[in-house]
Amino acid sequence: MKSIAIAVCLLAALGASEVFSQSQGGSLDFSDVKELLNQQPLIARFITESLEVRHVGDAARIGYGDNPVLAGIRVSPFSFDAKVKGSRAGYDLSLVIEAKVEYFDENGKPTDLRRAKALKQVLQRIVLKANATGASDPTAQSPDKRFFAATRRVPDPDYIWKRDLDRFRLVVFRQKSDDELGDVFAKHEGGPRLVDKQLWSPDSKFFVLSTASSGGHSPWHFDTCVFSVADQTLRRMDDLVGPITDPQFHFEPPDTVVVRVRDYTHEFGDPGDSKTVKVVLHDAFGKMAKVQ
Repeated sequence: MKSIAIAVCLLAALGASEVFSQSQGGSLDFSDVKELLNQQPLIARFITESLEVRHVGDAARIGYGDNPVLAGIRVSPFSFDAKVKGSRAGYDLSLVIEAKVEYFDENGKPTDLRRAKALKQVLQRIVLKANATGASDPTAQSPDKRFFAATRRVPDPDYIWKRDLDRFRLVVFRQKSDDELGDVFAKHEGGPRLVDKQLWSPDSKFFVLSTASSGGHSPWHFDTCVFSVADQTLRRMDDLVGPITDPQFHFEPPDTVVVRVRDYTHEFGDPGDSKTVKVVLHDAFGKMAKVQ
């Protein structure tokens, strides 16, 4: 797997991608990107000969409010589940195809998205990586030792063989002592996503989890959830601060979480496409949407 990832990066390390700033999500068929891949025949051949790629993938989509003429067109980055050909395992890889999007006016001259009448996508980079597998440390004791949180990867209740539908379950216990748990204090499920990192706030009032898509979709996005001891709910931070782009985060006492968020003043893939945001949880938590 490592050798495949290295090979793809070597073949396609052509630069960073560019996309329009106000994209929406949309699905597409793998055949829709074959013309783009054929801009680099060696890469297209490598993927065809080495990988089995799921037909349906995920991409950004131009919204009507961004450009009514181009609305609905799928643009980079494109993400598909994949696996090594002949593998008996599930689709345990994520194939991400990044392209530079160029916009043109009615005279064929370069312009921006809002004034564009046509577009062209130029292949920039291919990334192949393992799909999310869940947090390496699935348990965490609160600093005040009153609570013990545990997360676990759980399958879809019906399609249990489809790993790309796997969810995460969070269970918070009261803690009687260092080696004895009490009753269940709260429990939640979310997904289809898997926990990447989890951490209690220094004041033990909040538990934060960064997550990645279990199917490898939008691999740049790490939807981050917050559990509150006070009201026992689990809420989504991204709805308040914007798409979180890094699974790593840290705290500043007592409850300020520091995260990286998509910065739409820069093109996707360019230096500065993410910015640091500090979220004071005791002020912001009530403004976040609940995880259903």
